[in-house]
Amino acid sequence: MPAPRRVIVLLVLPLVLGACSGPSADDATPNASPAPTVTVTATATVTSAPQAPAPPDTLALNKWAQLEAMKTRVTKYSKADASSSDDERTVSALVESCVTGDEPVSLSWDPWSAFTADGSRFPALGSTYGDYPKPEYPFAGDETYKPGECVKGWIVFSSPKTPRMTSIRYSNDAGEVATWTL
Repeated sequence: MPAPRRVIVLLVLPLVLGACSGPSADDATPNASPAPTVTVTATATVTSAPQAPAPPDTLALNKWAQLEAMKTRVTKYSKADASSSDDERTVSALVESCVTGDEPVSLSWDPWSAFTADGSRFPALGSTYGDYPKPEYPFAGDETYKPGECVKGWIVFSSPKTPRMTSIRYSNDAGEVATWTL
């Protein structure tokens, strides 16, 4: 917070005697004393509007991220082993979201991605299959959830065999971002 600034206001207050009654005997005196100088000191404190603390760069598993219309968290992470001939594998995150705003919210896999340590991004898969872990997090955003409702399910990501994933990120079109360290 910036240091308080002192503002000194100097006011010169002319001595006006009898302004409404006309000239007085003192006005005719050549030895009239000069008008007194009055100094007023006022202290003003410059403050800014309170700001919410910046969100942490990353959250631990099971920690909630409060967004505008919902709170959400990654509770578990699972990696599927790739066979020696596979170049890719899938990884999944168990996600829980609760609507905290005043309006219904559509949820989907679209805002979710997995990241490697070098920053490579792997978005949630664009399709779902019967052998994916259950329960599934809402996939296509075709259902809405009312204020107070919660949903929990797995989201699946494509992943290279190496390197391993280091974080899961939620990033929506409104610019809200939350990242969990794996």
